[in-house]
Amino acid sequence: MHRFYRTIALVLASAPVLLLAVIMGCAPDTELGGGPLLNAMPDTRITGMPPVLRQTDFIVQFYWTGSDPDGKIEGFEWKMATNGLDGISIRDTLTYDPATGDTLNPWRFTTVTDSMFVVSADSSSFPVDEDLGLQDQRFYQYHTLLVRSVDDDGAVDPTPAYITFTSTTIAPSIYVSFPTGILKEQFFRAPPTATLGWTGEDSDFEIGVPTKVRYMLKEAVDPLTGSSIETPQEFNAAKDRVILFSDPTWSDWVPYLPNSEDRRVVFQDITAKDQAGDWIYYLFAVQAQDTAGAVSLAKDYNINVLHFRIDATKRPNLEVCEKFLGCFTKSGLSGKREFDIAQGQPLKFNWAANASYYGGELEALRYGWDVDDPDNDSDPGWQVSWGLSDLHRESQERSFSTGQHWLTVEAIDNSGLKSRITIILNVVPVPEPSTQRPLLLIDDVSDQASNAWPDDGSSNPDPLDRDVYRDDFWYEALFLSGGVDGFVPLTDTVDTENGAPLSYRDIVNYRVVLWTTKFSSTTLLHAKFDPSIDLLDKFVWLAPYQQNVGNLILAGSGAVMNFHQKAPLLRGGAGGTPWELPVIYETSEGIDSDCQDGRAAIGFGEREDVEGNDYLYGPTQYPYTTLGLSMVDQLQPELIYGCSVGAMERRRNCVGTKAIFVDPDFKADFLDAGAFPDTIYVDEDIDWKDNIHQEIIPDIYDTYAFGAQHELYNVNIANRPINATPQQLPDGSEAIKPMFRIYTRYDYVKDRHYAIGDTLYPEFDVGLACGRMALDLGSGRTRMDGRPIGVMSYFTAATKPGGKADIIWGFDPYLLDRQEIKKVIHWTLGEYYGLPVKN
Repeated sequence: MHRFYRTIALVLASAPVLLLAVIMGCAPDTELGGGPLLNAMPDTRITGMPPVLRQTDFIVQFYWTGSDPDGKIEGFEWKMATNGLDGISIRDTLTYDPATGDTLNPWRFTTVTDSMFVVSADSSSFPVDEDLGLQDQRFYQYHTLLVRSVDDDGAVDPTPAYITFTSTTIAPSIYVSFPTGILKEQFFRAPPTATLGWTGEDSDFEIGVPTKVRYMLKEAVDPLTGSSIETPQEFNAAKDRVILFSDPTWSDWVPYLPNSEDRRVVFQDITAKDQAGDWIYYLFAVQAQDTAGAVSLAKDYNINVLHFRIDATKRPNLEVCEKFLGCFTKSGLSGKREFDIAQGQPLKFNWAANASYYGGELEALRYGWDVDDPDNDSDPGWQVSWGLSDLHRESQERSFSTGQHWLTVEAIDNSGLKSRITIILNVVPVPEPSTQRPLLLIDDVSDQASNAWPDDGSSNPDPLDRDVYRDDFWYEALFLSGGVDGFVPLTDTVDTENGAPLSYRDIVNYRVVLWTTKFSSTTLLHAKFDPSIDLLDKFVWLAPYQQNVGNLILAGSGAVMNFHQKAPLLRGGAGGTPWELPVIYETSEGIDSDCQDGRAAIGFGEREDVEGNDYLYGPTQYPYTTLGLSMVDQLQPELIYGCSVGAMERRRNCVGTKAIFVDPDFKADFLDAGAFPDTIYVDEDIDWKDNIHQEIIPDIYDTYAFGAQHELYNVNIANRPINATPQQLPDGSEAIKPMFRIYTRYDYVKDRHYAIGDTLYPEFDVGLACGRMALDLGSGRTRMDGRPIGVMSYFTAATKPGGKADIIWGFDPYLLDRQEIKKVIHWTLGEYYGLPVKN
């Protein structure tokens, strides 16, 4: 528009105010005399504006100032005009409608000299963007800001300052986000009562979302042909005919709400088929509007417009989980899962259901035990009626002593469609001791491909840490002379490395289970059903076996630490979080964030029970609850308490196992003379480099490869400030009693030097040779010297048949002298446990 006409428009718009100012000028000064002076009109200027007025944001800031020749400025009045495409007109600036007197665009008073304005940008296809695709073109609008000063006599500037600009904005976007299971390539199947929802974005607005939304549901019929739209191709061909933004079936604009649950609409009892029995297809469209009035224009298939028909076969996804048994998911009424459980095994189930993937909403849940007729709401097995409270989402802890029991869980959606899962639990019966087999050997050592412990036989030495040699050892110890009468290697041996199945049902048939293991092997020690469960939360069915059925001999390198090889409290790469040893179960300590980039675990920490009370999690672990241990350490841990030290601070050439020796109290209480030697060394065929019969004393700097993960029990050799209190039995006696103690290689070498009169040994830096955490400076011997490496656990002795203690050997029996350790095995099985032995 030409400046001439703009000036006229502004003058006309301000004429009434100008006349008012003239009539209300200052009164004559009667005291001093002279003629009256008219009030001078104030003047206004706009001093600050966006750098490019032809395309600004829809949020704009302007600055202005005013002056008054004979007074001062009291404030300003402003108005914002929305221009037509032909420029600003008189109508755009009118304050009142001259015909009706209605207020059109009033002046607004302010005392500030700047302001931020939010203006509209609601015209599509900004001309500057005409070369862009329709989806990329901005919305725009022409505006004019008018500002006039007001002086201290109430006079206003008759020629307001004004500035014209073009606001622009990017249109918001919106898509159908509920149901969650939408596929973009085909029509959707929704339930009869369908919940449909949306999510929007607005990239150039501070809150990032639209301000309003509207929706439309209509049958998918092409108005040109009258035929049903059943495919994506048919929709794309007809979308500009069937989805019109002028369609009267659009809902009113409603606020875009922050919570996704509130951005949904429910359509009830949608008709599935017409009178001819043909499917009816529907279109659900959504459109968003932003603060500037720009609207989304997209009509994309299964994005902004959902294409669907009704399908009454969709049902909620129901997932039932148990801490130790794992999780089971099913949709529909046929979900069943069967498990063996131990007598007295604690069971606590929880569950959740989801109907969002098909446009349904979860209406209610219920569960029951031993429900005979799940279709009968009055069946006495139902524990709760339908509902959605916390009581409807989990069962209380239960256990069973006999028989078969089943848990039934149901979910129902707002269309009345149900899903059901039944968990069948078979309580494994325990045979009478007289009918049990004597012994089960579980080979849980990964050694079929090991190349460790090469012998000295030739230039092509045999690795003795191999399954074939271990099998020979156990065959000799358990089947040949002195072995167990009734033990059949073929049927009474399980090699876990061969993938052999093993369960609680298998082991209850035996009076004694000899479980040999190796740290970080493919262990089944955790004895759980679902390998995805947290390592700390596995049900160990050895526990009910030890408590009610028979005796366990747990033997091997790292046997106890295999129950928590790595701490999954803080995942830090492959294998989880390394432990700082010793592990102390009775401590509230958790992750040590200052160790190894924050990935080390001191203890199990605390957890919260269902009542919200904190409890120590360590004492819930199997080594504490069933083995009766308070603390466990390894000879060469990955990390030692203190975090600044690791395996190299207890070097294997010093702390490795050279021998085990009998605890004096155990010997006095149990052994007849000559039952087995007091000290048993590592086998000479394995430890041939520095075996005990050589005249040359081994050099402590020579590599020594045996016993790094051997374990010590109920001792704090790292001098942690928190010590562990040994657990006691009801009669006040200790639950754990030593059976064997360790003789380390350094102490053996030092004793050899002293035996020949070399009392100056060592003449080197022991801290450098052995690691500063290996030696006790007071005694000059290793911290491990004489500590319990094999123990007897009386923790469950009183409740099991026979009343004998379980045995934990933290060493690998196969590593020791073959003939001597077989005597220990024969005594343990025959003399102590009373199994029949062969002559």
